[in-house]
Formats: sequence, structure tokens, C-alpha cells
Amino acid sequence: MHSKPREVVAEVFPKMLEELGFLFADPDESPSPPGMPHDAVRVQIAFSGEMGGEIDMGIGRSLGAEIASNLLGLDLGEENIPRAGDDALRELLNVTCGHILTTFAGDRPVFNLTIPEVTPMDGAAWDALARDKDTAIFGIDGRPVQLRLRLQP
Repeated sequence: MHSKPREVVAEVFPKMLEELGFLFADPDESPSPPGMPHDAVRVQIAFSGEMGGEIDMGIGRSLGAEIASNLLGLDLGEENIPRAGDDALRELLNVTCGHILTTFAGDRPVFNLTIPEVTPMDGAAWDALARDKDTAIFGIDGRPVQLRLRLQP
């Protein structure tokens, strides 16, 4: 069983991104926080059960469109890609959350997950997430992604 949320996120998220989106995430160990994408969104999911908490992901909406394109075999220029991109980001976070919970608690406990929400993200929120000690930061083809797992005591 792992005890450090950031380490678990750093282990699980790249695997889920590769499996679902056919993209590769590299840890970003640079000393300064990454710049915010022009189309940044926050994707959030909460969970309860044997333990409770939430996961926040800061990501560019266009990266969601690319994931959707890879998953569904759609052209990035298609009309329905923006909506499909948000759905892909929700699914990516949902699956990532499930694997994180299994890593922490095993496969026996039952958890209740909220429906992931996608909302616009401003510069202050992006920077606050980047500076949080529990946030794992990744680069995907030079584009930043931030994930933070918060567990309730």
C-alpha cells in the first residue's frame, strides 16, 4: 500500500494516458511551474467510501480533443471534437481515479465516485495547483498537465 498521494499519481496517470489516449506523459521536474495553456480547464472528481477525497487535473482543452481523436478515430477538425474532448478528459480522470483507489486500498473496498466536472481555469487557479506540494506535473509533447490527489483525514 502506498502512502504518498503524489507518488501514486506519478505512477498511475502516465499508464492511464498511454492506455486510453495513446499519448505519453513525462514527469516535469523543472524548478519553475509550467506555463498555463491558453485553453486550460480543471477536471475534478471526488470519491467516498473507505477513504474520501478528490482529484484535480489542470490540462489544456485541446489535449482532451487529441485524446478523443485518438480514442474514437476522429479527425481533430471534426465539428463534435470539442464536446468529445471534454468527455475524454472526464473519462481519463474517472479511470485514473479508479486505478489510484485500487493502488491505495486494493480491489475489495467499494467507492462512490462523483461525475467528473470540466470547468474553465484561470491563471491564479493554475498557478496555485502548480505550487501545491502534492501536485504531480507532467509534460505531454511539451504541453503541461497537473494532477493533485487530496485525501481526507
